[in-house]
Amino acid sequence: KIVLNKILQKKRLKNLKIIIENYDSIPEVLMQFVNKHVLNHFKRYIEYLDDENIEKTSNKVENYYRQTNPEKIKKTYKTKNGILTFLDYQMKNWTKNHIKIK
Repeated sequence: KIVLNKILQKKRLKNLKIIIENYDSIPEVLMQFVNKHVLNHFKRYIEYLDDENIEKTSNKVENYYRQTNPEKIKKTYKTKNGILTFLDYQMKNWTKNHIKIK
């Protein structure tokens, strides 16, 4: 896991380097956004790669299942009925795909 995190961190830093190299070709509005929201906080954004105690997401359900879901699925987690329906569907789908009935 540590090796994979280091590889991902290097890839992200490489992508950031490409953005910085092409910085002058970025429209002014995007430059301001990148300065304010990305470059100033970049270390904080990737800090979870170095520290296993930092969660990748603040969504507790995603942390429990160790996956980040699309917004459409996240909305079902917001109600008790929604999460129970989703978990029931997940269980049935997993059972169908992994258990062969003889």
